[in-house]
Amino acid sequence: AARLHCYLEAWQVFGEPAYRAVAEETLGFLLGTLRDPATGAFAGAQYGEPAWFAASAAERARQPQGAKIDRTIYANWNAQTASALYKASRV
Repeated sequence: AARLHCYLEAWQVFGEPAYRAVAEETLGFLLGTLRDPATGAFAGAQYGEPAWFAASAAERARQPQGAKIDRTIYANWNAQTASALYKASRV
């Protein structure tokens, strides 16, 4: 959430397309990976071996175990994420 907020701010201030691209990728990760469709809340974290995160998307797709998601819902992190999502909807 903090990363999304920072890149949205950077994009607004500098207008650099790369900042918008990172914000969009981060938004996709939050909504596609950490969001729990049943509750609408966001999981606490994603953990994995460093090599998994360094792999390309195609390599990760071939590794069925993937990275583990900590499904704990933290109120403060969900509040930060809600704030960042609101900002993303406004810029």
